[in-house]
Amino acid sequence: MKKLIFTLLICFSFLPTALMSQAQLIVDLDDPVYSLFEVSDIRGLINNLSAVKPYNQNRVEDYLSRLITRGDFSAQEKGIINAAYREYSDKPSDFNIGVSEYSELRLDMANINDLHSLNRVLTEFTGGLGAKFSYNVNLGLYLNMVDQDAFTPYGFSKDWDGFHIWFGEGKYSTGENDHLNFTFSSLPQLSYDVIDENVNLKLSRTRRDWGVGEGSLSLSATARPIEAIEGRIKLAPWVEFSFLTGNLGDWTDPDAEQKMLSLHRIELFPFKWLYLSAWESAVWAKRFELSYLNPAMFYYVGQNISGDFDNIAIGGSFAVTASPYFRYYFSLFIDEFINDSWDRFFKTVNNQYAWQTGLKIPLPGLPFSLLTLQYTKIEPYCYTHYLQDHPSYSNDININYANDGENIGYYLPPNSDEFLIKFSFYPVPKVFADIKYRLIRHGDGELVDGQIEGDIDDPLVYGSPTAYPDKDFLNDGIYEWINVFTIGAIYFMSSPDLNIRAEYSYVNGVNYDNIPGNKVVKHLFGIGVEVRFR
Repeated sequence: MKKLIFTLLICFSFLPTALMSQAQLIVDLDDPVYSLFEVSDIRGLINNLSAVKPYNQNRVEDYLSRLITRGDFSAQEKGIINAAYREYSDKPSDFNIGVSEYSELRLDMANINDLHSLNRVLTEFTGGLGAKFSYNVNLGLYLNMVDQDAFTPYGFSKDWDGFHIWFGEGKYSTGENDHLNFTFSSLPQLSYDVIDENVNLKLSRTRRDWGVGEGSLSLSATARPIEAIEGRIKLAPWVEFSFLTGNLGDWTDPDAEQKMLSLHRIELFPFKWLYLSAWESAVWAKRFELSYLNPAMFYYVGQNISGDFDNIAIGGSFAVTASPYFRYYFSLFIDEFINDSWDRFFKTVNNQYAWQTGLKIPLPGLPFSLLTLQYTKIEPYCYTHYLQDHPSYSNDININYANDGENIGYYLPPNSDEFLIKFSFYPVPKVFADIKYRLIRHGDGELVDGQIEGDIDDPLVYGSPTAYPDKDFLNDGIYEWINVFTIGAIYFMSSPDLNIRAEYSYVNGVNYDNIPGNKVVKHLFGIGVEVRFR
């Protein structure tokens, strides 16, 4: 055995550098290159752009190399494309050890006690074995002081994994206290192109975004990273199939959070102007269940074969593009439907779903500018599920649509909606900026008072449907109205490898936290600096 391992190491050591690759590793979702691709796609310069993200580096390089040859860009846009292509083509292709440091500070200038501090040192070991397999083994160490009040409403998401701890105390915590705390993170990737880049398999733990809008209803970039086996198969130039089965949990309640997520999505590009997609998901108690491990199996059928123990959802999206002017899109998440008369369909709380519609318009004048107008509605009790008993467990399992206490789908809680206006652009090369306005309306209340609840941890109790009032949005509970105006920018430097992020948000809300008469005004400022050594 030792001789075999030694022989393999010798063989890999003599592989030409050109054959070693990191091309199968992902490009992070916060990279502005995704906005660049979306604008180019709406303008008709990229065909069949998948809504399943993140992309692998080889896919990003391919798109950029195709855009370089096009003559449909301004001089400033060509400079941005060339700079992005150089960044990815200059990345190390063989074994590399990288170290990065990221520091972030957030505060409410109207209340300096709302202070959030994050400091992370990350070490990465990246490389490839041959031209088809890439890996990223990493570990991040954090020194944090957590304060959710320093974020915009519903905008907080943990960047770390697990608990915080401070030497001398020996107590686990969420990091929300008056001193610094240690914690950790790990986002590994193992990625393999089975035949070529059209068939890729991964075992990875990353954030993902599977949707056509700003924030997916089924798997959103705001969701916590999920450790999962996932695959992407390009069945034809106009058909892509993606699947995923991953591990969910929550360290604060480990017994009840022993659950998994399975998701698959098919995307069709029948015409250059039309995008169609259908998907299905299952949140299920951890066990060896082949129905959910098989990507070719319909989850709804599998559940009915093995027993109704799981949380099944279905949905779909379509987008119509009038290049180079605009794109209209619509998405639907169906959590639970009942057979009822149409005059009752939109009133009964048993119908739990979410929907999103929007318009994206590239604007002339500024490089890769994009105006987004979007409306999202999360119906009452959508994403929730009652605690599920299962023969394999002595305790009930919480199979709601959440991971580590945060929504897997859209970031808002049930019984809410959002109007979004977003404008993103490159004001100058190496600077990406966006301006956003959001109106969030969210209702919550007490069922005993004849109100509808609005929390992902408050499921519908099916044994007593008559106890629930009819849905009457804005009138069936205590509704908070929150206005959020945000302006942010990212500055990229290549030498040294440095990113600087800055953001300001103005928040004005009434009935805040669903407390009648509770008003809030916040002036939130955040800055983050990341430097990489490789």
